[in-house]
Amino acid sequence: MGIEIHGVPIVGSIPNQYIDTVKFVEDITSKEMWDGIKSVYINEDIVSKETYFEKRNGTHLGIYLTEELISEEVGFVEFTLIDKNKKSTHYELFESDLPSIIVNAGFLYEPYWFSIILLHELGHHLNREAEKTQTEKEYEINAHLFALDLMEETLLFPEDLFFLSDTPYWMDAYLIHLEVSTERLKEKLKE
Repeated sequence: MGIEIHGVPIVGSIPNQYIDTVKFVEDITSKEMWDGIKSVYINEDIVSKETYFEKRNGTHLGIYLTEELISEEVGFVEFTLIDKNKKSTHYELFESDLPSIIVNAGFLYEPYWFSIILLHELGHHLNREAEKTQTEKEYEINAHLFALDLMEETLLFPEDLFFLSDTPYWMDAYLIHLEVSTERLKEKLKE
């Protein structure tokens, strides 16, 4: 049996440094949060940090795949995963294979990066119905906030999240998170 998160199979090659991270994500999430997700696909193609910082603006670190992304011409969503040895595997996902998540692990250099990206995509899944009426900014902020809220107890520092600085709406979500966390702390101190 392969690696799973609450029964959701991981497809593709997961970098060894993220195997414990998958267990961590499973520990901080519930099985119900993962209900409906068919698979998590991992792209292990490793690039240097220099290449990442050079090309990160055009690179999706994670993608939440839904039926809405199915091409009408071919009737499926297609993508290719590349492992660390540059071996590529082509996938065609039909409606019955969705929703699924892709994580571009080769661009992630720290286990907490992997956690944040995976949780962000899970946040899209959990907010899926509301996203149909939200702007891109609203649904991206909500997904960022979901990941931040779950990672709150991990002792991350703002500079640990620098890798997301160019991600759309990241800073907006981070400032909202800080404001909400501050208010929560104030309420706790009043008790």
